[in-house]
Amino acid sequence: MPIATINPDTGETLRTFDPLTDTELDDKIAHAAKAFQTYRRIPLAERAAWLLRAAEILEAEQGALGR
Repeated sequence: MPIATINPDTGETLRTFDPLTDTELDDKIAHAAKAFQTYRRIPLAERAAWLLRAAEILEAEQGALGR
């Protein structure tokens, strides 16, 4: 059964896609767990800098993203 992305204002279906299989889901979870093991070794100050940069980008692009 496909999954649909629906605009809540208009009810319009924007996109549909097939759900992941159990194997695909297991692979993605394993990949995320592996990535976390690397990420957790990065100093907090560096991770904080990434988040601050992401916030700057989101604020700069808020008009376009809001549309």
